[in-house]
Amino acid sequence: MLFTSMLVGSVPTNAVYGIENQADEIKEDYSFDMEGENKQFVEEHDTQEENQDGVKDDSSSDIDAVEETENVTESGGLEIAYGQVNFVYIESPYVQTPDTQRIVFSFDKEITGAETVALTIEDEEGNQEEWNLVKQSGSLYLFEKEYVQGASAGIYKVINLLIKNSSEEKKIVLDDISVKAEFGVDTEYEGIEELKPVEGQLSEGESSVEASVVTIDENGVAEAQDNIVEALETVSTDQMNSISTYGKAAETKSGNIVVALDPGHDANDAGAQGHGLREEDLTLKIANYCKQELEQYAGVTVYMTRTGAACPYNKPGITCMEDRVKAAVKAGAKIFVSFHLNSSVSSAVNGAEVIVPNNSWKAEVGAAGRQLGEAILDELVALGLTRRSVYSKDTTINERYPDGSISDYFSVQINCKEQGIPGLIVEHAFLSNSSDVNNFLTTESGLKKLGVADATGIAKYLGLQKIGLRVNIPEGTYTLDSVLAAGKGIKISNGSFVSGAGTVLSTKKENVSSQRFEIVSVGNGYYNIIAEHSGKALQVIGDGSSGYAYVEQRERNSDSEAQKWCFIDAGNGMYYIMSAVNTCMDIHSGVTSDGNTVWTYRCNQSNAQKWKLTKSDYKTIENGTYTIANSGNKNQVLTVARESLDNFANVELGVLQGVSAQRFEVEYAGNGYYKILPEHSGKSLDILNGSEKKGANLQQYAWNSSDAQLWKFVKADNGTYYIRSKLGTTISLVTSNVTSGTNVCMDQVTGGNVQKWILERSESAPVSDGRYVISNAKFPKNVISINGQNAVLGTYVGTENQMFDVKYMGDGYYQILSASSGKSLDVANASASSGANLWEYSWNGSDAQLWKFIINSDGSYYIKSKLGTVADIFSGIIAEGTNIQMYMANGSDAQKWKLESGKETVDERPLENGTYTISNATNSKQVLDIASALESNYANIQTYAFNNTSAQRFELYYVGNGYYQILSEKSGKALDVANGSKNKGANVWQYSWNGSEAQLWRIIEAEDGGYYLQSKLGTYLSISGNTASSGMNVQTDYLGSGKNQRWKFEVSSYQPVKDGKYTLRSIKDSGYTVDISNASKADGAKAWLYYYNGTKPQQFNIFYVGKGYYKIIAEHSGKALTVENNTRKDGVNVVQKKWSGNSDTQLWKFVSTSEGSYIRSKTGTVLDVWSAAYAPYTKVWTYTANGSSAQKWRLEKEYDSIEISEGTYTFQTALSTSKVLDIANGSKVNFGNVWIYNINNTEAQEFDVKKVSDGYYKIESRLSGKVLDVANGSRAAGSNVWQYSWNGSDAQLWRFLDAGDGKYYIQSKLGTVLDVTSASAAAGTNVQTYTFNQSTAQKWTLLETEKTLYSIMGKTNVSVSQMVKFYKNKATVSYPYSNVSEAPTIEKFCQIYKEESEVEGVKAEVAFAQAMMETGFLKFGGDVKKDQYNFAGIGAIGGGSSGAKFDSIRIGIRAHVQHLKAYASKEALKQPVVDPRFQYVKRGSAEYVQWLGQKENPNGYGWATALNYGNNIVKLYILPMKRY
Repeated sequence: MLFTSMLVGSVPTNAVYGIENQADEIKEDYSFDMEGENKQFVEEHDTQEENQDGVKDDSSSDIDAVEETENVTESGGLEIAYGQVNFVYIESPYVQTPDTQRIVFSFDKEITGAETVALTIEDEEGNQEEWNLVKQSGSLYLFEKEYVQGASAGIYKVINLLIKNSSEEKKIVLDDISVKAEFGVDTEYEGIEELKPVEGQLSEGESSVEASVVTIDENGVAEAQDNIVEALETVSTDQMNSISTYGKAAETKSGNIVVALDPGHDANDAGAQGHGLREEDLTLKIANYCKQELEQYAGVTVYMTRTGAACPYNKPGITCMEDRVKAAVKAGAKIFVSFHLNSSVSSAVNGAEVIVPNNSWKAEVGAAGRQLGEAILDELVALGLTRRSVYSKDTTINERYPDGSISDYFSVQINCKEQGIPGLIVEHAFLSNSSDVNNFLTTESGLKKLGVADATGIAKYLGLQKIGLRVNIPEGTYTLDSVLAAGKGIKISNGSFVSGAGTVLSTKKENVSSQRFEIVSVGNGYYNIIAEHSGKALQVIGDGSSGYAYVEQRERNSDSEAQKWCFIDAGNGMYYIMSAVNTCMDIHSGVTSDGNTVWTYRCNQSNAQKWKLTKSDYKTIENGTYTIANSGNKNQVLTVARESLDNFANVELGVLQGVSAQRFEVEYAGNGYYKILPEHSGKSLDILNGSEKKGANLQQYAWNSSDAQLWKFVKADNGTYYIRSKLGTTISLVTSNVTSGTNVCMDQVTGGNVQKWILERSESAPVSDGRYVISNAKFPKNVISINGQNAVLGTYVGTENQMFDVKYMGDGYYQILSASSGKSLDVANASASSGANLWEYSWNGSDAQLWKFIINSDGSYYIKSKLGTVADIFSGIIAEGTNIQMYMANGSDAQKWKLESGKETVDERPLENGTYTISNATNSKQVLDIASALESNYANIQTYAFNNTSAQRFELYYVGNGYYQILSEKSGKALDVANGSKNKGANVWQYSWNGSEAQLWRIIEAEDGGYYLQSKLGTYLSISGNTASSGMNVQTDYLGSGKNQRWKFEVSSYQPVKDGKYTLRSIKDSGYTVDISNASKADGAKAWLYYYNGTKPQQFNIFYVGKGYYKIIAEHSGKALTVENNTRKDGVNVVQKKWSGNSDTQLWKFVSTSEGSYIRSKTGTVLDVWSAAYAPYTKVWTYTANGSSAQKWRLEKEYDSIEISEGTYTFQTALSTSKVLDIANGSKVNFGNVWIYNINNTEAQEFDVKKVSDGYYKIESRLSGKVLDVANGSRAAGSNVWQYSWNGSDAQLWRFLDAGDGKYYIQSKLGTVLDVTSASAAAGTNVQTYTFNQSTAQKWTLLETEKTLYSIMGKTNVSVSQMVKFYKNKATVSYPYSNVSEAPTIEKFCQIYKEESEVEGVKAEVAFAQAMMETGFLKFGGDVKKDQYNFAGIGAIGGGSSGAKFDSIRIGIRAHVQHLKAYASKEALKQPVVDPRFQYVKRGSAEYVQWLGQKENPNGYGWATALNYGNNIVKLYILPMKRY
């Protein structure tokens, strides 16, 4: 390699330092090779410092003089001799361990006579150590020391250079020659800032010093340069480019080599041809195969001069070659290989040859070219090609190089030599020779052999190591997972944000940002690897010449070779990750513990160097529209300055105002990145000039998908995010002031609060759903119209192609559908480009069909596509037919629109489908009417006084092209012009729908809110007279000016059926009902007829959905009754299907008839029993209304089953509180009759209610053990009820339906309900089953008997009113607390009992009943007195013991409730305990009231010892109380 040094006139020698990371000053490191050992030393051109003592131009320094001839010492040895010290070079003024410090002394002559040369180094405490000479190259002397991690921190000074042999010793003391050479190890020393490059020009004093620069190559050749810049250019072009191409190419390889492959010829010059083959085609294929093979070697980048047929520079022949070579050199190429094929007039000539540069100028280039040529030809010959030769060819027209020597002949060699690199022409074979052609040129395998041979020769020449196929990695976010250490991967040490933080091995954890890396292409198969959390790029520290290099994160510089990586296929989804300095990512020493260093090491293909890439595109937020607030002040948000629409508009902080310029559309763009688009402009957040540097400005710019517009949301803390650019920097503020107007810029991630942002969803939906005309805001008569498929500007005429249905879809976006076609406004081809056409297209929900309405200050809107552009009038031309296009928002009038609903002009479809009454304008009380409410064809149409019958309601149904059908709700038949007559006075009647012109009507808006009804035949609906009256004939007429041709439509609000649950019973036989076959829940299950049994497949939830129509939903499946096919034909099955919400096949109307109702589908037909066959499983279909019983239905209200607690009840009829269900004459045998009878408390009136299944119960007589049974299992109304032995039939199964007010309907599974015959309340009246009619005779109250265990805990079953009535009916003394303010009335007293009981979950009726029993209805009189407020005798054990006393009525009641809860439950109290005996109770020992008596308690516990204590509370207090 090379080394650049400076000798500044006769200025005294000073130390020269290598300065890291001065990329702004110098783009590459310039190095020299110490005897081929790849030790690299770097000197930056701005670091020359003057002597610290200020001495300049002093030629009389104390450097020992050097004799021109060698002197012999007295002992016979050589005398030590050396020249003037040119400089002392210290590689690192600051050594960060672990690292190696290198120091070079440069003399003007080589030291002679020395046996040892050593350097003396002194630390801060005066301790000295010697560094022995490591390498010598001519007059350059290298000393180095490796410092291990964390050791030897401090400041060090170079004291002297010691030169010795066996007879003498000489010492060069640096202080004596005024050289101050210091460096720090993990410590910065005072004065280090002086070593940084000085910006601007040299000072006046410095400029007066004559300067020269010497460049020294590895062979010791020196060349004087006029200035530093020329020296660097010389190193860069002449020497660096040729270092690997001559001399010791294979030995000196370090870092990355760029090889240019030039596929010879192009479309402008096809080259040789033969056997149907063209040279330009084949050379491109050979070069591509060569590239594929070469890229499997470490440390090489391939540059292709062309990748297609055309010359990339559109130039012919030689001029194209000149541009190709220049482009290759610009790309860094060190060698240039041009691929060709030969041809000869003789078909016998064959074989391969290589043409190389001559040796006349830059002989070293010629030598390198020949060496490379030989290597390539050797490989081609090995394939079986005949070896011709490696040769150079001189010009034949006496052209000369700059030094006067003879020029090469070919432009390849000439242009390459001018650039200082060897250029070769490889003539692979002869197109004129059939053997060469057949063996190599006619098959891909043959061409590949040639390309591979070329690559092999190049690789051998360069000394490359083949490690595998270099592969392209899809850009994205990954974890870099170790193969050696399973479950571990690369992480930035400690998750640090700091530049210089190293890479370590770490156990993988979920969503750790410092373990995720963004892989970003930088071209030529190389990538930056960027730490997600910090935005910094992984960088190799050093040149890898020692075989290893550490890896750190540094501020991203995509031009830096040290930050470039490539991926080599290691098989089985594994990769080697190779740096541009030819070392591979490696686990240090193969140690797999967490925290071990990950560095790079010479590629050895070990498992420590194998890595897997796991995609980790972590989506931190959902797509949507957001405001982005700074965490320092949530009211300060990102704002596009001045709401500008322009490119380059600045982004700053602004107070949250909810304007569009503060809302941003965040959309996932893939690979972990998002685009962020200001809502108002559709442009993208963008970094000015795509800069990777801190301080770069944030702006908006048209979306171009560049890295400057791709963003990542990296979670910070407390719900905040860093918003990181793909370029590596993060959105920050120019200052720490979080105030309005503060500029927003980019910065390196530091973790500061000004870099943390809060995203809040921010939907704006300024437009309500509805139908609109979209007019230009400035010229409102001009509206968006659909012409064919295209959107154009049109003058508003009120047609549907000028109307749009706008519907909000969420997240700020709308659907805009053409009213005429139902298709969506759509950006043609989903183009985001300005000028894209706007048309209509079938709705698909794509971004091209989603729109935002961005409100402007003048109330107008931009109509912005989700693609980013806005609706725009082409060129702003306001004229009929001007095209509507999409364009970037620019604020012009051509982009501003208003949405108007209900514009006053003719509309081809002015009325929605629905049900209407139609009155004549001459008399609003006279409406269209079907004469005599007939349902037959030819029934006349007349006007008649409004009576709200179905004969006066008509269904409007739009059928297309501006026409409606008008159907009678009553008959389902169409308004029809008799005989299709076009004559004036033609009659109008009803007729079955046939779609003829006589049945099609256009509704045209008239001047007074009315409408004309124009037949498609051309005439208008009119009346026979001037003023409508009942019975007046309706006919057609020619258009006139009278009101008798104008009609008004009023939407019918008539709802004959209330929403609810029903069964659909046949009028013919109410025992049959519509049922879903086999209780199926599947789509498509058919409806059939079946016996009513009250099961859910027979129950339908009927809901009004508007315009006279209902949906009918099966209770068991939730699916809707549906006409199987959308047709008006007869005989279509009725099935259940999922409710679609908009299908005519699922909409039904209930049309009343003289008996029952038609259930008419919106398709026009009615529900019908197939063939009028009344039997189970008969299918239900639709058919044209014909008035038969098979088409008429009765809706029976269905009730949900009520769950009844199992127990013993008496059944009280609602006809009389003194009459209950009774087994006649106390019968105990089958067929014993059931009637109602006076209450007598016998077992003949007590029934056990027991659950069976599916909400059904059996009702068993306690007297006989037999159950209530419908005689003979009859479904008929009036069937007798008797008792019969249990057999589980439907006749013995009953369910309870809520009849309100605590009463029940008791329904048999046969469908009928328990009923008192003739609704008579007389004792002995028979009980039967009857059709459910909700009469009083069918309502029953279930009275619990004392034999039913009554739980203490649970929901209260009495009201305060019931408690009060019970007290007042039973009390024998006046209410005793009328003078106590907290409960001055019995009503308040009872209210407190209810409140306190419900707090603890105790039934209030239980506590109150016990209190009434214990106190004698507040009479007291025993040991407990009324002023004790002890209502349950707590603590009163007899013998004069008065028991507990409480402070208030409420506390006394609370203690009572708590004492009850102690017995009934083990649950904790809800309120603090006030019951003094709570702790003495056996918790949970008396769950039921009956068990409060110890004698009845199965466990022997209880409240009281008296016999039947608990039973009496139930029988004498609770049950009577509940009857009030």
